[in-house]
Amino acid sequence: MKRLISRTPLTIAALNFKRLFKDRLSLFFVFLFPAILTLVIGVAIFDAGGSGAVRVGVSGSGTGALGAELIGRISETVGLKVERFASDDELRKAVRRQTILAGVIIPSGYDDRLRRGEADQVDFLTFRPQGAPTVRAAVEAIVADQGSEVKAALFAQDLAGGDLQDHLAKAELASQSSARIEVASQQVGSNTSALPTGFGYPAAANLILFVFITTLVDSQRIIENRRQGISRRILAAPATAGTLLAGEALSRFSIAVFQGLFIFAMATAFFDVKWGNSLGAVVVILVFALAATGASMLLGTVFRTAEQAASIGPPLGIALGMLGGCMWPLEIVGSTMRAVGHITPHAWAMDAFIGLIARGQTLVEIWPKAAVIAGIAALLLLVSTNRLQKAIIG
Repeated sequence: MKRLISRTPLTIAALNFKRLFKDRLSLFFVFLFPAILTLVIGVAIFDAGGSGAVRVGVSGSGTGALGAELIGRISETVGLKVERFASDDELRKAVRRQTILAGVIIPSGYDDRLRRGEADQVDFLTFRPQGAPTVRAAVEAIVADQGSEVKAALFAQDLAGGDLQDHLAKAELASQSSARIEVASQQVGSNTSALPTGFGYPAAANLILFVFITTLVDSQRIIENRRQGISRRILAAPATAGTLLAGEALSRFSIAVFQGLFIFAMATAFFDVKWGNSLGAVVVILVFALAATGASMLLGTVFRTAEQAASIGPPLGIALGMLGGCMWPLEIVGSTMRAVGHITPHAWAMDAFIGLIARGQTLVEIWPKAAVIAGIAALLLLVSTNRLQKAIIG
């Protein structure tokens, strides 16, 4: 005990770091589980080959030639990877389980109704909002094009008679060969709406999510140290309260940084994630680790038992992650929810990572977001260290 008391905050942190590697459950959630989740989400939404092709399911039996043609047009669309499903129910389950991003249901009798000039409906399904608006717009454009061609063929048949299929072929040929107006786009400034493709988004989101959850759960060690009287025995020896508080903070900060850098390296090596400006990414990891440290120490004074910290910490971390854009981009929610989400450090960290990965921003450009996270961290550390000191000293 005397050896522990006489040591510096660095030694206290090193001892807690060693305790982490003796806990197999903690090791699983620190290292293995983030990698598994990044792989599952990345493969479920995007093409595993890294091309960024979005997986879209299609179902429809008895749709006829026009239904088959519609499926073919969707399959030929750049950026979409179509998977066929035997039934509508199987497709709905796949969308609900998020094994695909979106689904398209072409109703039975689609061909017959269109040929009779009747209106019909193609259902678009999605569970995760990420990327769905773009996919829906592409599908709607394809359906609209086909509908226009059928209307033109029906109109031609009414005027000149003949076989509808011949008119359909001519309408499709005319649609493909007709003069088109092209819009030349030029990007001025940064692309403020781009989101990371491939594994980029889930890698950044899981980094933020798991660093925070792991650090929150580690608040149970603070509670155990108080409950077992270890903190008071340290203060009873030649050690100041500042040394103890610095050791507790450094313990959580070092673990958070270590896990963040591990996920960063893992995503780079195994999922080919391009983080953009590496220095900027490291800065985001450091300031977010500080915020997670402050939150962990605060919960170490709020919870009464280690069991509470272990059971409430993960759901709380997940809830904050949802608010902060770790489950879906905040760009797709309303302005009110976006503002609420930016109360959390998660939202500012996600904004910074999105800027680095998808928009090619530099450290200078994402620095204001990092500064906000640092401000949140400073506030949490100030409140938590004050409360922890009172809890230990009385």
